[in-house]
Amino acid sequence: RVDLHEPYPAFTVVRKLKKDGARYFGPFLGISVKELLEMLYAAFPLRTCRFNFAGGKAARPCLNYHLGRCLGPCCFEVPPERYLGEVRRAMRFLQGNDEEIGKIFRERMAAAAQNQDFEAAILYRDRLSALEKLGQRKVAALERKVSLDVFAYLSNGVYGVVSALLVREGKIVGARSFPFPEVSLQKSDSLANFLMQYYEDSLPPPEILVDLDLPEAPALEEHFSDLAGRRVKIARPARGKKKSLLDMAGKNAADYLAKTVEKYRHHEEMTAGAVAMLQEILGLDRLPRRMECYDISNISGTDKTASMVVFFDGEPDKAAYRRFRIKTVEGSDDFASLHEVLSRRIRRAEEGEDPSFSVLPDLFVIDGGKGQLSSAYDAMRSLGVDRPMISLAKREEEIWTVGADQPIRLPKSNL
Repeated sequence: RVDLHEPYPAFTVVRKLKKDGARYFGPFLGISVKELLEMLYAAFPLRTCRFNFAGGKAARPCLNYHLGRCLGPCCFEVPPERYLGEVRRAMRFLQGNDEEIGKIFRERMAAAAQNQDFEAAILYRDRLSALEKLGQRKVAALERKVSLDVFAYLSNGVYGVVSALLVREGKIVGARSFPFPEVSLQKSDSLANFLMQYYEDSLPPPEILVDLDLPEAPALEEHFSDLAGRRVKIARPARGKKKSLLDMAGKNAADYLAKTVEKYRHHEEMTAGAVAMLQEILGLDRLPRRMECYDISNISGTDKTASMVVFFDGEPDKAAYRRFRIKTVEGSDDFASLHEVLSRRIRRAEEGEDPSFSVLPDLFVIDGGKGQLSSAYDAMRSLGVDRPMISLAKREEEIWTVGADQPIRLPKSNL
């Protein structure tokens, strides 16, 4: 963001678009804003400070001024017109014109090499390399001044994806895909809603390309035109280079959708699927949706604590994690410590004062072997509670169940 109404405008990074008369640039999906600003400040002598010019008092110039990296507007020695000229050059770079900044870097790299300042020469070489990568995104057959956004929507009936291409000054400056875990609307409705949310924080370009017929297009055009302060057109090209851009975005959407489906499938297997498998392996009557896992730790018999880790539908519920300080046990006695912790936890459920303890788990998981399990189970039953409980002997990854003579050993592929 840069406000040309200020006497000495500064570029700042912002997250929200406001109707304040300032100029906004972005989003930049192919390169970080930080990298762009580093290039900008390396090429143009602009201020990076937050100096308040309203006071009218000159300040002592900073190191950037002495290094020639800032014109020093805080000293009021540079005319606003000259400073504004540098700002406009920087704005052209953010709009996609990197020829001028490339010329500056090449000249400075040559000068640094001539002066045997090889570190500076390497720095400018790397910046030129980054600029070259940006320049390689130029779209053939598109006019140099063309700026537009391209959106393709794809759904398999369960998951949906919108892939976006950003073209600025005839160059593709970014590409990104956005998943929709649940699809319940018509495709055109989903895409229209996405566009409304997408442009909440960014400025619409003069033209937006979509691969669907949007009945809401006239209303969207009016809204985006009002947001941008100029006319914004929504189109669905049927041929030509713009259609090729839509096809490119559509291919990105197809690739991303395939990866998204696999990602969600893997997540399902590792969470809800794993919980269902655990129910079958342990022979439980009900699905262990909420599991609480307990571990005792102590240092030389002192500072004893117990940790409670909670899983819900196979995923960590970190907000429900708790730590107990052992109060009644002397020395290093894990059995007695487990008995105390389980007793306190169940009493809190009966008291109902803490919502995180109000619901007992479908499965207790105890760290340890057969002995630890027996002690914890006795503590639970002594309080009139009977819930499934197992213990996990971590060294051999053995699962002990109540009353069993032998542990359950899962296949290595399940660990």
